[in-house]
Amino acid sequence: MATPSFVRVADTELVFRLPKEDVFPADTDTPTEAAFFASSEDKVEGNRLNRRVAISVWDARLTTTEQAIGARDPALRLRRCDLPVNELHRLDGVQVIRWEIDGPGGDGHCGIEGLHTAIKADKPRVSNLRRLVCEIAAKAAKR
Repeated sequence: MATPSFVRVADTELVFRLPKEDVFPADTDTPTEAAFFASSEDKVEGNRLNRRVAISVWDARLTTTEQAIGARDPALRLRRCDLPVNELHRLDGVQVIRWEIDGPGGDGHCGIEGLHTAIKADKPRVSNLRRLVCEIAAKAAKR
């Protein structure tokens, strides 16, 4: 099993997420906040490793879209969201870390920390961060 390094990803990198197609309103490149909710697997893994919950993303330099799709249920209709790491790191409390996993392209698996909280008082702040990430994804889609 791959041992995650948890090293902060360089600002020069581009990561991508593969949310379900249905989190994009019709005729738009802007995903809804649901695209950046932690999955149950993200939550379990964070708790198991005694780390902040990290939303799964992939380093575009190390993992192809096809490899990332292969790590998910192939029956799902997924859509790629590119996210420049330097823009994510500008958000207060957000960082992208290497979280390697086994399998093809697994060296490029990463996580975005700071987009999940179980603390009720923090939910509005975290929700706002997710909305900002949606804007980053929409801006990257136009490039």
